[in-house]
Amino acid sequence: MAAQEGGMSKPAPETLKSLIEGFAYRHDKWQVWQDFTAMAAISISNAVDFAQREAREAEYMRIVKRYTAEEVAAFPKMTAAIAAARGQA
Repeated sequence: MAAQEGGMSKPAPETLKSLIEGFAYRHDKWQVWQDFTAMAAISISNAVDFAQREAREAEYMRIVKRYTAEEVAAFPKMTAAIAAARGQA
């Protein structure tokens, strides 16, 4: 799966890079990546391990508060780009 931009297909790794760079006006790109991976890990863990769910959910909410609603909407797109990149490998 490649993202469409201006009618042209873009490889998934480039889509991921573009999404992360879209945060650069307000956030450090490394921090965006770190927050993205932490939130993804928390989401996966909460789906299978309920023992520490509340603590992880509190951490998730602490992280997500740093971002606007528009920025938060980019995180699932980042997950999709990673999934698509696996298919392109």
